[in-house]
Amino acid sequence: MWKLFPPISESSPDAAGSLAQDVFPECVPDSSTSSTHPFCYASTWKEAHACDQNADRLRNLDLIINRNYATTPNTDYLCILMKTELLQYLVCPTCKGQISPKINKKVKNEIITGTLNCRNCKNTFLITQGIPRFVTDKTKDFVKTEDSFSAKWRTHHKNHQANDWIEFQQKWFLDRFDWKSIAQFNNFLNDKKYVLEAGTGVDNTAKMLSINPTSQVFAIDASESIDFAYKKYGHTPNLHFLQADLRELPFKMKFFDYILSDQVLHHTKNTFTSFKYLTKFLSKKGYISIYVYNKKAPIREHTDDYLRKTTVNLSVKNCMEFSKDMALLGKSLSKLNKKIIIPRDIAILGIKAGTYDVQRFIY
Repeated sequence: MWKLFPPISESSPDAAGSLAQDVFPECVPDSSTSSTHPFCYASTWKEAHACDQNADRLRNLDLIINRNYATTPNTDYLCILMKTELLQYLVCPTCKGQISPKINKKVKNEIITGTLNCRNCKNTFLITQGIPRFVTDKTKDFVKTEDSFSAKWRTHHKNHQANDWIEFQQKWFLDRFDWKSIAQFNNFLNDKKYVLEAGTGVDNTAKMLSINPTSQVFAIDASESIDFAYKKYGHTPNLHFLQADLRELPFKMKFFDYILSDQVLHHTKNTFTSFKYLTKFLSKKGYISIYVYNKKAPIREHTDDYLRKTTVNLSVKNCMEFSKDMALLGKSLSKLNKKIIIPRDIAILGIKAGTYDVQRFIY
């Protein structure tokens, strides 16, 4: 026998009750309990008993799920409620209307397949392989960009989730965002209840963001990388995975205490407007961290422009071969271990006087 207190929105308790019945159709309103909670549910096949008496002993277990308490023979309910917790944060990305779930398949503690249906604009979003799918952009450039990243992660997700890469990535993250140590960064996260990583890739960084067990971390990506992230880190209780476009988020405005978008915004249709859009989802005292590619010296910029125009018409296979050729060139140059001295600034080319490693200078 078990009881459920579903997530309750004080401004819309009716919606919360409807959500509970949608997600847990085997439950009915519990009239036998003395609880004053307006949406206390109990299974129909067992004798009900007072939820309030059991809630206290479960509060210590319930580190992740706010305002949700249940009694159960085992602890599987925690992850089920976590999924319910995720649903209460989501809105239609198109109109920001309320969405309700329809569950087709649930295995143990995960909703595997189903739909999320907007009650306002009637849009329907799939849940497949345990992940809500909110991407709606079908324009050619967007699809081509996400297809290229999907191909990358299908081939390279394992080595990007290896321990040595994770360690390198964490160190590089701390250096780029000027954190003195991981302890300092973790201390920063202590009071960040709602966190978003916009463009998570295979999710190593989002896993790092979930260090505070009382927080809720949302990792989104428009590409298939989200599937590999979910397979690797889906067991993390306070980490939620969604396939979504960072330019059309399925969340309410002014929701997040911290947003991170690392090496992503420059891949969108417009870097500045994408950044401006993300800031609308920050709470009043929220923080945002971004990293975008720096504008290089003119020779490098002209070279990059030429490469983009050429490689955009290549197949994924040919692009990968070109990347390998460039990597081998870079390795050969680095093995020279030679320095070059530039005696004076060359302003037109954006080159500063100084001593450079040959490989880095050419790069």
